[in-house]
Amino acid sequence: MMAQWPRFEPSPGLVAEWHVCLPDLVCPGFRLREPSLEDAERLAAAFGPEAASRLGVAAPGGRDEWMDFVARVRTGRAGRQTVCYAVVPDAPAEVGGLILLQRLAPRSRAATVLFAFSEAHRAADLPAASLACMVAFAFQAVGVGRVEGRAGASWEFKAVRRLGAVTEGVLRQSRAARCGFADQILWSVLATEWSHPDHSAPSVLVPGEEKHPMPGAPSGGRDVKRPAWTLRLPTLEGSLVTLREIDTDDVPALLDSLEPADIEVAFEPAPTTPGEFRRYVSWVRSRRTEGRAAGFAIVPRGAGQAVGLLQVGRTDVPGAVAEWGIVLARRHRGTGAAFEAARLMAGFAFETLGVHRLETRASRISPGSISLLRKLGAVHEAHLRQSFVHGSEVVDDDLWAILKSDWPGRQIFSGARDNHLPPAQAH
Repeated sequence: MMAQWPRFEPSPGLVAEWHVCLPDLVCPGFRLREPSLEDAERLAAAFGPEAASRLGVAAPGGRDEWMDFVARVRTGRAGRQTVCYAVVPDAPAEVGGLILLQRLAPRSRAATVLFAFSEAHRAADLPAASLACMVAFAFQAVGVGRVEGRAGASWEFKAVRRLGAVTEGVLRQSRAARCGFADQILWSVLATEWSHPDHSAPSVLVPGEEKHPMPGAPSGGRDVKRPAWTLRLPTLEGSLVTLREIDTDDVPALLDSLEPADIEVAFEPAPTTPGEFRRYVSWVRSRRTEGRAAGFAIVPRGAGQAVGLLQVGRTDVPGAVAEWGIVLARRHRGTGAAFEAARLMAGFAFETLGVHRLETRASRISPGSISLLRKLGAVHEAHLRQSFVHGSEVVDDDLWAILKSDWPGRQIFSGARDNHLPPAQAH
């Protein structure tokens, strides 16, 4: 363990304005600064395809894809959703690593951190020290209460161990590798743990330079064929329910069908007004156009109004891993509707999205969710400490996963209806 970690004492202005202009973080021997479009070519040269994919950079990981990445994370920063720092050693003054912090959902108290470093810096102190800077900034400026991540390589284990991270579980086949898929550990650090006296060394905050507005098409207008589902979701039909894309027009029916306690368990933070619910729906639909998520309304067969919703979203650029969640009106529980909706979703995820692994988080305050997951054949892989806000409490979650190779309906079940999907089009 390092003798000292950086500790930040941010001013109220920094806490309020980091999303407007991300400050540089200056530490002994290196600094953290926000990457710019001018870095794209250097980033493409410094990081190979595997590191680029880990951070969410589309293949093949060239200059244009890195420009897309920089534009995306800066847009996310403006929405208080992401923080991305380039790690620049004092000598040589080149980008040695990248660290990306992302909230799990808008306004969530939990965030995940992804990082990549060039081979020349992996064995040194730089990964652990710069990760400590990001974690401190996340707790004290961004305001999250939990930072989590995944580690598979030995140098990654070393870096997160030096943070004092706690291992919460082993995630099966959760990372694409050259020869297939590899396991990773899920680790976390809590804000309450980070306030330990050992984290006492001061660091300097320097305001970053004002950034120029992002261009509308940082990739240079490249023609990219989009999957049909990103243009319009298919309708998925079962014997009990139909899944169709959720719309803001569904909000009144959903608020009428779902009880506040159900919404609090399903969302973090929970939308409390029709306006907040509509903003959530609009956010999910925008993620669909980006090829990152799909939101379905659950409609009983023969009915016209939604009585629940289901969301599935990719968590990595290759699309190997996706996370999902479901909420259904209480009067339809015990009828098989939730099980059928989840099976329809799984078929869509494995067959249309092409994912290899489906994950979900379920709290033990909702035993019905645990029962549904067991019925689906999901495997409990990790216990997540203080990961979910329920009312005035911060409670634990559990992570469950289904692998495509284990999916019992992978060859006999598909509920997608063609729905007259248009052909893939170019941007």
